[in-house]
Amino acid sequence: MTAASVQVDKWHEGEKAMHRLTHREQQAAAMSAYIRPAMPLQHREFFATLPFFLLGSVSTAAGDDDSNRHVWASIVWGPPGFVSSVTDPTVLAFNAAQTLAQDPLRDNLRVQGAHIGGLGIDFMSRRRNRMNGRVASLARSATRPEDGMDALSFTLTVSQSYGNCPKYVQMRQCSGPPPSSASAPPAVPSEVRNALSPSDIELIRHSDTMFVATAIQHDRNPGAVGTDVSHRGGARGFVSVLDADRDGHTIEWPDYVGNFMFNTIGNLLQEPSCGLLFLDFDTGSVLQLSGRATVLQDAKTQPGAQRTIRFVVGSVRFTPRAVPLKWTYVEASPYNPPVLGDDASQAGPDSETVRICRIVQETPNVKSFWLTFKDPAARHKRLAVAGQYGTFLLTMPDLQPVVRTWTISSAFSEGGGDDPFSITVKRAPNGSASVWLHDYAKVGDTVVFKGFSGEFTLKDETLLAKPPLLFLAAGVGITPIASILRSLDRHAGQMGALPRVDLLYGARNEEDMVFRDEFAEMARRNSPHLQLWCYYSRGDQAASNGNHFVGHLDSHALSAFLHRMGAATADYLRTVHVFICGPEPFMAALEGYLLHDIGVSPAQVTMESFNY
Repeated sequence: MTAASVQVDKWHEGEKAMHRLTHREQQAAAMSAYIRPAMPLQHREFFATLPFFLLGSVSTAAGDDDSNRHVWASIVWGPPGFVSSVTDPTVLAFNAAQTLAQDPLRDNLRVQGAHIGGLGIDFMSRRRNRMNGRVASLARSATRPEDGMDALSFTLTVSQSYGNCPKYVQMRQCSGPPPSSASAPPAVPSEVRNALSPSDIELIRHSDTMFVATAIQHDRNPGAVGTDVSHRGGARGFVSVLDADRDGHTIEWPDYVGNFMFNTIGNLLQEPSCGLLFLDFDTGSVLQLSGRATVLQDAKTQPGAQRTIRFVVGSVRFTPRAVPLKWTYVEASPYNPPVLGDDASQAGPDSETVRICRIVQETPNVKSFWLTFKDPAARHKRLAVAGQYGTFLLTMPDLQPVVRTWTISSAFSEGGGDDPFSITVKRAPNGSASVWLHDYAKVGDTVVFKGFSGEFTLKDETLLAKPPLLFLAAGVGITPIASILRSLDRHAGQMGALPRVDLLYGARNEEDMVFRDEFAEMARRNSPHLQLWCYYSRGDQAASNGNHFVGHLDSHALSAFLHRMGAATADYLRTVHVFICGPEPFMAALEGYLLHDIGVSPAQVTMESFNY
């Protein structure tokens, strides 16, 4: 993905080629709604909490042709708040950012209008948000004259902002940096060379995380140029070093299933210049590589690989003990496929076995699977929050094991409890995991459970304030909302009374409306606090009457819902907390209406995506 292409076309030719090759054109069209021309409040607030940030940039030598271009991935750091966006969602400011002393980024940031890719990532929460833009202003602030190292203050104008899923991110706790840049350690010189050293190779082969920078300088679409930086992760050893006994070295890594945007792969199909960054989490040492990469579409060198990327090293920069941050390893990503020759990389010590104890046919193509822990002592796995998802490892006959996530649809008892929990799964004709569950799984079968996660939750502080709650769901997007509503219903007596709760639920028809009868009974039981509003896009089975409407649940339907409140609408919009889950175009349209058309604060809106 490239900077500034939002205004013209959100995908360039390389990305489109990958969408065609993988038959993901329709999915790409839906995902494009999530690529915003400005940073949402959630991203801006997230960036301000980070003690480090990743940037991608391009160095061009004399001649200005592709052979002279070097793409670099870089890390900058500072006390939380050193990255900020206060008033303008299209401006990201870096205040006294520390850099590697000889990082090419320092020169690249001095080029007004230079394309820069950015990535903010928190390993502990596995959250990562990206931005692409241009250098707007750069100022040097001499904070360390004793060693000649200046921190950099600069601003970027943002033209693209979007989130990535938490796949393949290893959980690590970060501590530091020092409270001010003045206490930073002396600048550390980099070791610059043209080939990998034995210690470089050792670092790469033991890494479970790297960062990849790519760039597009030329495209048929003149707006589709820019620089990008992204995260890649896997079990330790997922990156291989080949030809270690020759001059120059070749690196390979598998491209795992992702969100099908194909930003990095698409860039490389267009222009092979590429930069890699490896971080030694124990010492703070940084290895930066610049070279050229090739996409091997048919090479599946590791389990789970959809293709393989081969990178030829052109330039090496190693900076020992440079970053004054410390990371403590917590756990591997539950998504990591195994690595050949590493038997420990598959399940991990935190996995538990769950047994299918009940299967319920909810609609013609949706089933709920009720699960219970095989080991009664595995209570720690049951401490979850309504609205989260679970991650599972499925082993199916004649197929490689696959990792999948499904939202938990059942209520959670306080403290976890011993109750079974459920996942509600729509049968996707081309989805091997959902087809296996629907067609072959039976009561008594077991699967590996790897943990709960997710931020689509109703926070305790919100619940205590009892604001009105508005849930907007379409199709199987009802599942995390079902978990929240079931939990509210379960604890309604303890709360005294529910706040105002409205569920606006869209489906093709009554037959496809998952949990419809249960929600109707829940509304009756909690009346007048809980109201159910049903929208049928195909009106052959229902007529508009009462709380039932023929038509799509869209901005017009939401506007009509709010209009029925009359004079109370303004107060409602100032305090309501909105939860949206469903297909990407559905969520993007309703988010746009809420934020831009009627002025709801971004802090009041929570969304859940099923892109991974």
